Amino acid sequence: MKKIPEDISNLKKNIENLKNREHLLEPERKRNYAAASSLGFQISVEIFAGTAVGGAVGYFLDDLFDIKPVLLIVFLLIGGAAGFLNAYRTAKSFENGEK
Repeated sequence: MKKIPEDISNLKKNIENLKNREHLLEPERKRNYAAASSLGFQISVEIFAGTAVGGAVGYFLDDLFDIKPVLLIVFLLIGGAAGFLNAYRTAKSFENGEK
């Protein structure tokens, strides 16, 4: 039987070591995925909530003053801008490690 060259046996040892290290890093990888998923969900909620609240305020003010789509459009834009600003702040605080 042929003798296995030393390079190949070292390669097998390196592969085994890397596999063992990969198993140790798996929980950290899952935590990073969970944190990223949480951030994505939070940002989408921020944008949706800002737009929805702005639209609701505009709708009710339009109904109150009877000037139908004007305030709805204005407050929808303001609410959307506020939602994007909140999402930006959330992403920045996550990037800086504050959350």
